[in-house]
Order: sequence, then C-alpha cells, then structure tokens
Amino acid sequence: MFTILKRFREFRRNINHLYRNEKNCNSKEREMFLYIETRRQKSNLNRTILLAVFLVISSIASFGSPTVRAAGGIWSSALIVVATLILVVYVEVADSFTKKKDEEYADEKLRKRVRTVYMVFWAVYFLFVSSVAKVFGENHNSSLIFWFAMIFVAMSIPVFTRIERHVLFPFAVVGIALYMHWLDASLMTIIIILPVFFVVLLISLANHFERLETYYESAKNVVESGANKRRLGKVFEEVFDLAFELDVGKNSCDVLRNCGEYEFVDVTEMSNTTFIRKIIEATYEDDRALSEKNFNLDYLNNEFLLGRNQIYFEIRLNLKENEYKWVSVLLTREEATSENGNFFLCLIQDVEDRKKNENKLRLEAEKDPLTQLYNKVTTRSMIEECLEKNHTQQHALLIIDIDNFKTINDTRGHVIGDQILLAFAAELSKSFRETDILGRTGGDEFVVLIKNVQSIALVCDKLQRLTASFKKYGIDNGFPGRLSTSIGVAMYNKDGKTYEELFKKADAALYEAKRNGKDQYKFSISRS
Repeated sequence: MFTILKRFREFRRNINHLYRNEKNCNSKEREMFLYIETRRQKSNLNRTILLAVFLVISSIASFGSPTVRAAGGIWSSALIVVATLILVVYVEVADSFTKKKDEEYADEKLRKRVRTVYMVFWAVYFLFVSSVAKVFGENHNSSLIFWFAMIFVAMSIPVFTRIERHVLFPFAVVGIALYMHWLDASLMTIIIILPVFFVVLLISLANHFERLETYYESAKNVVESGANKRRLGKVFEEVFDLAFELDVGKNSCDVLRNCGEYEFVDVTEMSNTTFIRKIIEATYEDDRALSEKNFNLDYLNNEFLLGRNQIYFEIRLNLKENEYKWVSVLLTREEATSENGNFFLCLIQDVEDRKKNENKLRLEAEKDPLTQLYNKVTTRSMIEECLEKNHTQQHALLIIDIDNFKTINDTRGHVIGDQILLAFAAELSKSFRETDILGRTGGDEFVVLIKNVQSIALVCDKLQRLTASFKKYGIDNGFPGRLSTSIGVAMYNKDGKTYEELFKKADAALYEAKRNGKDQYKFSISRS
C-alpha cells in the first residue's frame, strides 16, 4: 500500500511539473509534455464522441415521446433541444480534431481550442444528463439508475488536468444539485447517494492515474527512442546517405538519416510496405530482382533466424530524373525492445565512385593496353560464356594474323608496328558489331567471335570488307608494299562445340591460308 502511495506521489509530482512548467521545460520535458497531452486529448475526444452520439440518440428518443414531453415540462424539453444541438456540433468539431497529425498538436493555440471544446462538452454534459434522466425514467428508481449510470460513464472516460477540473467540477456540482432538486430527493436518498458517488469518484481517479501513468511512461520511452535515433542519425551522417529503421510489429519506417538526394524519400515516416515499394520502384531494372528478394521481410526473418547477422548487397538506385547511382545496402536486425518488437536497420551508402574505379580497374585488367581490345584471357572467357548461353545459335570464330608483321617491326621499328596494330584494331571495331567479341591474343594475332551468324555469305562479305579497308589504310599512309591479313574461320556446332575445338580448327585454317600465299581467308578444313 505504501509503495503504491509513494509511486503515486512521485508520478503526480512529475506530471504536475510538466503541466505547471510547460513553457519553461527543457527540450526533453517539452517533448514528453506534448506526447502526453496529444495522447490524452485524442483519447478523450475519441471516447467522448461516442458518448455524445449516445446522448444525442437518447435525447431524441426522450423528446419524441409525448408522455416524456408532458412529464418534463417546457424547460426540460428546451434544455434537451439546446443540449442536443451543442452535442451534434461537438461531434463534428471533435472528430476534425482527432484526425489531425501529432505534430500539429505542438501548436499551443490548437491545444487550447481542443481544451475549450472538451470543457464545453462536459459543462453541457453534467447539466444535460440531469435533464434527460428526469424525463427518461418512468419512475423515481429508473430515473436515478439512468442518472447514476451516466455519471459513472462520465467519470470513467476523461482524464482532467488541473485547469479543467477547476472549471468543470462546479458544473458537476450544479448538475447534481439540479437533479436532486428535480428528483425531490429525500435526505435518506442523498445520504445513500453521496458515499456511492465518492466511491465511484475514487475508482475513476484510480483509473485516470493508471492511464496518465501509462502515457507518462510511454512518453519517456518515445523521447528516449527519439534521442537515440537522433544520436544514430549523427553517427550515420558521416558514413551513410540514408538510414531507415523498419518496425515490423507496427509496420512503420522511420528515417534516421537522409542526405536529401533521393527523390523517392519524400517523408520522414512511412509504412514498411510503402518504403519497400518505393525503393524497389527506384531500383534499376536489372537489379530489381535482387531488391525484391532482400527487402522481403519473411526472407529477412528466416535469414536472421538461421544465424546471419547482416545482409549486404549493391544495387543501382534512381536518385532523380533517371539518374542511377550505385549504392550499397546493409540490412541488420536490431534487438527487440518488446515482445512484439522486430526491427531492421537499413543503411544505404553511395558507392558510385568506388564502382567507377572498380570498373576502370576491371577494364584495365581485361583490355589489351595498346589496342583496348580484350586480352587473351578475357577473350577466351567471354567466348566460352557466349557459347554456353547461346548454344542453339550459329557463330563464327576468326583467327586473324597481320601478314609479315615481324618484318615491318624489324625494319620500320616498334612505333610504326604499334601504329599498324592500332589501325587494324580500329578497322576491326568498324567492321563488326558491338555485340561481337574482339580480342588481341598475341603480338599480331587477333580473335573475333561473330555472334548469331545468319549465313556464311555474310561472314565472307565482312571479311572482304575488312581486308579491303586495311589495304586501303596501308596505301593511304605510305607503307611499302601492302598491308594484308590471313584469316582462319571455324563455325560453331559444325566445326566444334567448345572454344578449344573451334580455336584448333580456325588455327588450322589460318595456317592453310598462310601456306597458300597469305592475304586470304580460309574456312576450317572440315568444311573444304
């Protein structure tokens, strides 16, 4: 008992401090006050709207009966009409207030208007109930039971602040006195009613105490959670562009950090489903399947239950006006703060520069430094991958040598040799499609895979154009003699099904072209 009283005194001191020092509270106390006041007002308004609707129905029912009108008299009937109109207005006004967002309640003028509307309702209520009870009951006992029931409901709903109590209690006393006068209650009735009334009052006060204390504890948790989020936001600010907390239990998503560059994040709070939909829609089409998989909450739960602490992946996101950038996404699971709590932290970081550097390094590793065609290792790897994925189509593998290149190098120097290699690489790029694979696999040896060949005649036409344009380059640039090439050709499926088989057949055809005088192309021996 003493523990309860001690807890009650401590809580009352804390809550009174917030309300008495509303304007002088520090930022943390101010946040707690606004949270408590918002929850209190919204809860009371929601409950009293239902009570007002019931009173309107009761008053209409009582006023519609001729017997009741005769029993109540003109003043009671007039009071019921006026009170009913006030209650109808109250329902409309209170309903508009309950639909407002929490942040709007930070406006002191709005809170005063809510408080005024609320107090007008209860002032009317205490007077109204006495009038309705007088005419609603057919006899003394039914009227008294109805009146007591309505007073009990009145005490069980509201949580009054000190200011509200000072205004409303006098109206309650007047309502009770008015009802006792209309009821013509005897002294014995009053003696019986008063103790019961005070017992009901004590029960309602205990109920109010529990509700307010719940609001107070919730406010502390919310304020502390908000402070933690702000601290996290500052921590993330130097590292991450976006940081979200996904609350699975409440289906809510809070933005902890936002650099402002991502157009799909246009609010600070949204539901999980909205956030996931927005981020998937903003994902580049080729990466969308990866986003859909990793942002699936069931998948996340299963992965973390299996022991994974983090899920990391990289996707391209649309920042604005179809400007896609590479970002890294880190998903971690936070410790639950309640039984129903299940939180995921989503951290997004811009890695566009790193990706560009990686691509640059990868290309440097894949490309021949002189001609910028693919090198030997990359050429083989890409051709093998193409053959595996497109095994139903016909392809042509070419091995090309520049005739007498060693002699040119020895007599004219490596600078001229490099110039010729660059020129031939340029001719290759002009002669074949971007989808074809072009590589330099040796000093003057080049390998080409022509994908999806429709006919042998088209291959021959391409080779004739290539050799003719290369010869023209030699004549235009004053090289002695003429520049020419020897080419060996092997066809996928007919001459072989692997890179190694095709290369051997094309190499044999190339040897045959050189043996027959160079400056020509030959198809695989198996086709001759």
